[in-house]
Amino acid sequence: MKNEELCMMTLAVMLTVAINAKAAESNRPDMAVENPQGRLPAVEEIIEHNAAARGGLETWRAVTSLSEFGRMEAVDLNALNGAGKARRSARQKMETDSRDMRVPFTLHMQRPHKLYLEIQYKGVSAVQVFDGVQGWTVTPSSNGAVVRQYSPEAARTASVQQDLDGPLIDSAAKNTKVLLEGTELVDGRKTYRLKLTLRDGQERHLWIDAETFLDAKIDGTRIVGGTAWPVETYFSAYNKVNGLQIPHILDTSIGGARTLERIIVEHVSVNPVLSEAIFAAPISAPAR
Repeated sequence: MKNEELCMMTLAVMLTVAINAKAAESNRPDMAVENPQGRLPAVEEIIEHNAAARGGLETWRAVTSLSEFGRMEAVDLNALNGAGKARRSARQKMETDSRDMRVPFTLHMQRPHKLYLEIQYKGVSAVQVFDGVQGWTVTPSSNGAVVRQYSPEAARTASVQQDLDGPLIDSAAKNTKVLLEGTELVDGRKTYRLKLTLRDGQERHLWIDAETFLDAKIDGTRIVGGTAWPVETYFSAYNKVNGLQIPHILDTSIGGARTLERIIVEHVSVNPVLSEAIFAAPISAPAR
């Protein structure tokens, strides 16, 4: 296998794999659970405030498709835990090394659950496609692109989780049950920890910032090689796009290696016209 292909496959995994939620919490000392004091808002209040903070319920309901373009990077947390010269040296080396490891990505989403994700590295592409019912991955190899179909479990997971407007918008209509479990600190900020039970019984957790009411963190799964893996993703750098508040930095923890997958969104297109062919089963090579 060529170095570019091996690098691409590694980066594809970095983009779509993250760690078990318990491992992530044990590696983040500021994630300790608080003992809530005083009155907690009702779940309905949190859902309402979250929709308003993110741009408004009707604004999100008017979105039928969403495209994001940007890059993915890897950040070594161990390299940044030093001090003084060692820390600066590690950061400078990491920034230099990462320039060649910044991987462009394209993400298209369309209601109700369609998704197209492509990442590129030195002319080699990896693709993930879901048409709302079935999904496929396209990965590079020395013999050309390899297409694999989602397993039944992975397809079921994708059909429930891939909502372009997030889990709280119209949660009742999606048959998602929301329970407030208490408060936690996420990156030093107080958040409301919500337990989400999806319509097929899958459970996830969502952390809502107690001051801004924007999404701070979510756990769940992503599809890698047709298999569902647990992940934890943190949202930051919110910017307004067509009236919508959209996070432009997404950090996903990646296991015992103490690295972060960082996705930086550089451009967002709301309601782009997307061809249905984008979401169709790949034949051998990525759609362009």
